[in-house]
Amino acid sequence: MTEEQNERDIEAAIIEIGDHNRPIVLSELKVFNDLDQDEAETFEFEWTRIEPSHRRNLAQAMQEVAEASLELDFREVFSILLTDQDPAIRIAAVKGMAEDTRRSSLRRLSELLVNDADDGVRANAAITLGAWALRAGEGNLDQRTSNELAQQLWAAYDDQQTSTLVRQRLLETLGYLADSDPRVNQEIGAAYQRFDDGWQAAALCAMGRTGLDQWLPTITNSFRSNEPLLRFEAVRAAGELGDLAESIVNQVARATADSDIEVATTAMWALGQIGGTAARRFLEQLIKEVEGVRREAAVEALKELQFFDDPMQSLPIDDDDEDEDEYWYGEDDEE
Repeated sequence: MTEEQNERDIEAAIIEIGDHNRPIVLSELKVFNDLDQDEAETFEFEWTRIEPSHRRNLAQAMQEVAEASLELDFREVFSILLTDQDPAIRIAAVKGMAEDTRRSSLRRLSELLVNDADDGVRANAAITLGAWALRAGEGNLDQRTSNELAQQLWAAYDDQQTSTLVRQRLLETLGYLADSDPRVNQEIGAAYQRFDDGWQAAALCAMGRTGLDQWLPTITNSFRSNEPLLRFEAVRAAGELGDLAESIVNQVARATADSDIEVATTAMWALGQIGGTAARRFLEQLIKEVEGVRREAAVEALKELQFFDDPMQSLPIDDDDEDEDEYWYGEDDEE
């Protein structure tokens, strides 16, 4: 197939997919995988001609598809969407860049963190930069890039013009760097002591990312909070710490009975991450006792626990879910 034919195919595809009178079929978006330069230019030109609200739905759909399938490469598309005038589209693009390891993308995310006019875009840039901070914390970035990343994150965090929302997301991202930067733990502790729900939630999230068991007493204490948000972040932090949280597995197990469904199901997920005999026993019992969403969460957590224990072992659990090749995305039809 010639380059001219490829361009015509992309042009025809985006015209069809960009028709706001038809629903979005996620499987059709695969045509935008791994665009070359000419195809990207065609996409960029045609994109601006799509009805604005439909563009927003398309961007969010592509972001979801990118998350669901790591085999698809929408990097060129997301690079284009970063310049869209609609903040919701820029947010979708930023979220879609979590697996993008190009240094040019790191620079663009850093620029958005500092310069974008929309707080939501800046906050999501801070979140996506967490993927880079995780790579740095695991030693998968060269020292120069790691240092530059840390400097950029701290500069934005310390800037008095940075909003509270963005600073909280930055603290969560900085949690990945705690092993190499003593200031991270100082800021986490200070944030938790503010007795502000937003800051305490961000501190708990960051605690889980530090990889340090020194935070277990604070995390455990937050299981008893009256605020569901803080209980949620506490059980999630326990799960993020994995087997370091094995000493508090009983407290995590009790959280599976939380009245808040999100807290309860996250506690089940955490048990799967912590692992060990006690966590396995709790999950096996839960599967017998609970129904609906809670049982589904327990089944998935047990699958993950057993996979890490023995990747070749299969679970004697029925799973009736079926994957669909195509499904709709967008607003529900009015009745």
